[in-house]
Amino acid sequence: MKKSLAILASLLLITALSYFCFLDKVKKIQNHILSDVQNAYHIAGIDWIKPRLKGEGIYATRELIVEGDAPNKEELQKADKIALFNYGISSMQKKFNVNSTEDKKEIQSIKTANKIPEGIENKLEKKITNINRQSSKESFSTIKVNKDKNGLVSIKGLVPNLKIQNKIISHAKYLFKDKLNSELTVGDSENQIDTNSALLALDELKLLDRGSFTLKNRELSFKGEVNKTNIKDRVLAELKNQLPKSIHLQTDILSQKSKAKNDKISTPIKTKIANNSNKKEKTNDKTLSCQENVNRFVRKNRIHFKYNSDKINKNSFKILDELVTILNSCKDKAIDGIVVSGHTDNSGNSLYNLKLSQKRADAIKEYLNKDGLKTKIVSIGYGSKMPIASNKTKEGRAKNRRIEFKVADKKSLDLIKDKLKNRSIKKVENKKVAKDIKNQNSLSIADCQNLLDKSINSKKIYFSLDKSKIDKEGLPIAKRLVKILKRCKNAKLTIKSYTDSIGKKEDNLKISQKKADTIKRYLINHGINKDTIEAIGYGERDPIADNTTTSGRAKNRRVKFYIKEIK
Repeated sequence: MKKSLAILASLLLITALSYFCFLDKVKKIQNHILSDVQNAYHIAGIDWIKPRLKGEGIYATRELIVEGDAPNKEELQKADKIALFNYGISSMQKKFNVNSTEDKKEIQSIKTANKIPEGIENKLEKKITNINRQSSKESFSTIKVNKDKNGLVSIKGLVPNLKIQNKIISHAKYLFKDKLNSELTVGDSENQIDTNSALLALDELKLLDRGSFTLKNRELSFKGEVNKTNIKDRVLAELKNQLPKSIHLQTDILSQKSKAKNDKISTPIKTKIANNSNKKEKTNDKTLSCQENVNRFVRKNRIHFKYNSDKINKNSFKILDELVTILNSCKDKAIDGIVVSGHTDNSGNSLYNLKLSQKRADAIKEYLNKDGLKTKIVSIGYGSKMPIASNKTKEGRAKNRRIEFKVADKKSLDLIKDKLKNRSIKKVENKKVAKDIKNQNSLSIADCQNLLDKSINSKKIYFSLDKSKIDKEGLPIAKRLVKILKRCKNAKLTIKSYTDSIGKKEDNLKISQKKADTIKRYLINHGINKDTIEAIGYGERDPIADNTTTSGRAKNRRVKFYIKEIK
């Protein structure tokens, strides 16, 4: 009995000591954060601010509240622009006031003299609060980035909150490593900043030899120099295709050849435009048949869509408008309509490719109808079934991603319509098979892989910045993966993780392995046997797309899952 009491007493003593040590450590961390914040303001010559953390003791959070009375409007603006990126703060609230002694004296003199009507005191008091409001809306959110010929990158500007600041600087550090110098500050502003546009501009700046961009008030001005013309073309295409429509883009990118001939650039451009207009006039040659005219036009003018989408790129609208003119001027008597067919390369799931090609063909049909095409239109998607080039090269895959137009008689149109009806029956059959698979308690290896391809491999799993956690956007996919694996008996899962080619090969290999290990850890924590999971990071090996474009790099950053039977 005495032994038990002694053990209990010692346990209580250890618990109490641990609690007090924990409290002491918490206080030290809190004091360290507040001390760093105070020093940051002190260095800037601001001593009227009092920082505190939201909550008290062990319930205090990393949400910082800075408050105080500014002696004047200029001091308040100065305090607003102090950056607090490296102080362990998750978010920040500002509660600043302006102590204007002149306004206070004015109020007092009005009270004593009693010469001005009632209500003026309230107006003058409002004047002080208006100064506070105006000062918080004096400046605009702006990002200015410059990359010099040595690859050194500087970031300056003002963003509305710490979350955006963290996101931009983290991405810049990933791209430019130790060549980055950041002076990006946080402060109140009267406009927001489009973070995704800033990240895209940083990606494209990485490809240039030197350059700069400014993002302000929904306007992006992007300038630079590059040795290779093809990289210049890619950067321009990526910016035009991936920026939101609300962002107004201005570009000035020179290749070394165009820079050398800068003084003589105006004349050849005019000549080219004139030549192009002549070509357009000759496109619809009356001596050729309608199909020959269409083929000739489509070979020279490629129709583009937004990445992984059926939305037509607005740069392709003019091409479709001209195509309508060509088709409406056709005088072939045997034409009863036109067949629009969509095609993809063989990257990814074949069923997904089939659906995407059909959606794209339907989008073209809808546009042509609205644009005044006078003939009947039938749209059909073939997916990756009808390649015109090798899918083993990126050039071949680019050729296979296409839209074709064929003039047709009534018989041909009816055949396509019948094909579409039969395909809809196949879709219903596929749904029934999928339902049967869903209702089974255990699945075969083939069914498991089919479900993984359809539900998991066609999606993207996102991670936290340090790759140690699955992001909340990726959790639904991870949960679905657990459900599928629990029905796959006697099966071994291989997790394959890949990165793009930005950064050092060794770093990319570590990042990919960390991602694979994170998913493995998640599966083990949710009841999957660790002996049935293999996690492998491949780094930048085996790219499936071009690493010189933003969309290509996004495709290469992937995690795939494969099932095999345990022998």
